[in-house]
Amino acid sequence: VLMSVLRNNKEFRQYMTSMMIFGGGNLMLIPMLVVLLSERMDLSQWQQVVITSSLPLVALCFSIPYWARLLDRLHIFSYRAIQCWYFVGSSALFALALILGSTALLWPASIILGSAYAGGNLGWNLGHDDFSSDGTAAHYMAIHVTLTGLRGMIVPFVGVGFYQFLVAKAPHYASYALLLPLFLNTAGSISFVLIHMQRKQRLAGEHSAQE
Repeated sequence: VLMSVLRNNKEFRQYMTSMMIFGGGNLMLIPMLVVLLSERMDLSQWQQVVITSSLPLVALCFSIPYWARLLDRLHIFSYRAIQCWYFVGSSALFALALILGSTALLWPASIILGSAYAGGNLGWNLGHDDFSSDGTAAHYMAIHVTLTGLRGMIVPFVGVGFYQFLVAKAPHYASYALLLPLFLNTAGSISFVLIHMQRKQRLAGEHSAQE
């Protein structure tokens, strides 16, 4: 069923491809951040918990209404073309904080991450509905869950392995480890924007043809 749906539904295939890249960066970020905050920033355990968990959860709660209204108005491609850049912004701030050794940048990065999670969770749970009918929604969700689980089994180990590789090459290189999830986030976000623009042009062409 998985291969059949992906083969026959081009837009959903594009969505899943972009999610593999973009979501890979998201799933890689926190495991790497936990290691880096402990080994490179020398933060206390309570600070690490607040930055990686508590503060993002608070921001998530306050951000849900905004993202819900936006998702209600937009197709998932248009929605992701906006929402994905919050993850990019958070990843960029975390990466910059590690490179500069600035603990001050960790706090706004954590807040932005929480807002990004709020939008991401809504999109993840409901985005497949824009490609499926009521009768096939369960199949589409199962495919999304399967592919998410697949990247979840792989990318955290890739991220931590990349960090360990940098440490082995030269200890000071380790501060640049978060550039990898930032790269994946950015590449996935650009992909969403391009697909959104292609879809917008296609719909405009179909509308003109009908007139």
